[in-house]
Amino acid sequence: KGQDVLLDAWRRLRVPGARLVLVGDGPDRAGLEDAAPAGVLFTGASADVRPWIHAADVVVLPSRWEGMALAPLEAMACGRAVVMSDVSGARESVAPGDEDHLL
Repeated sequence: KGQDVLLDAWRRLRVPGARLVLVGDGPDRAGLEDAAPAGVLFTGASADVRPWIHAADVVVLPSRWEGMALAPLEAMACGRAVVMSDVSGARESVAPGDEDHLL
């Protein structure tokens, strides 16, 4: 859905000590792990994502498409900043006039 785009952006980021954690699982995981730069953690599936969200400074949703995006709603409910792609499904989770989070 866009994790490859996030990994590419992460390679370009120059913030000492920053870590990227990808929570979840799917058919692309092995390829993403092979392509990931050092310092990226893949957690696999998680029955409860709240501890991961609470540990995050920023939650990123790099989707190329979405149905109804629950991840940004969960992150915002936990008080976390969210950066997401400007795609249908994600866009609807942002209040009108608050589109500064969309890329």
